[in-house]
Amino acid sequence: TDSLTVASDNLIYNPYEIKLSEILEIWEYVAHIGRNDAAPDRNTDDAKSMFENVMRELDSIKKKMGEA
Repeated sequence: TDSLTVASDNLIYNPYEIKLSEILEIWEYVAHIGRNDAAPDRNTDDAKSMFENVMRELDSIKKKMGEA
């Protein structure tokens, strides 16, 4: 093979290929603990919020249907 696939632990960065001929140095990044390393996972929060809203709306509809 003439290339490497590199991938970050941070899921907001997609893996990509690097040709071996373009590599000048290889470094190992061991760890960093910080509050702003990655953007918050909005998908999970948004999905949870949407689900909760749907459940509230369904409860409201059920109550109205019971009153009719």
